[in-house]
Amino acid sequence: MMIIDWFSMADGLIQELGRVPHFSTAEEFLRSAQYVAPRSEILVYSSLAEMSAMRMWQNAGLGECFYRIAGKERGRPGEYLRAALSAGFDRSSIVAIGSSASMFRASQLAGVRFFPITAGQEEESWKILAEQWFPAYLRGEAWKIDMQAEAFYEQMCSEFNVFRIAENIETRLKLQRTSDPAHLKPRTELNLGKTPRE
Repeated sequence: MMIIDWFSMADGLIQELGRVPHFSTAEEFLRSAQYVAPRSEILVYSSLAEMSAMRMWQNAGLGECFYRIAGKERGRPGEYLRAALSAGFDRSSIVAIGSSASMFRASQLAGVRFFPITAGQEEESWKILAEQWFPAYLRGEAWKIDMQAEAFYEQMCSEFNVFRIAENIETRLKLQRTSDPAHLKPRTELNLGKTPRE
């Protein structure tokens, strides 16, 4: 199993502050993953230069939490995911976690699972991942959580324009929606004032 983690999350903050943003629930998840799933390989993708990203993660005390770190030298997110698949990793064993819309799209194109870390709700996103989604994934039951389409998960997905894109496609193709299942739309409206970073 491989977890490609934290892709380009808060790279802007890293550049501004010169350190890795510290989310306690994220650190707890990263440290516990190696015990909960000892055979997992956690790979970090960053849009920063590889050496800079590695130094920042080491300075944050998280260096031992990942198997490998990849910087912008490795290419765009889609190229990195394709390289992982070409290296022999099974598509079903990859979980992508991050806050980048470009990584979300790359994950969809590669056919791998994606768990979004919502801007402005990072702590809550990591908590749900650690306490609910990831344990269910290890049991082979993550699909149950996905199928439940909980309001929070729907909101996270809407942050990546999932629903907006679907509506745009329908509009462009002039499709007439014959049914409107409740699980396809967010049940809550939450203005976070932020959009995913490219």
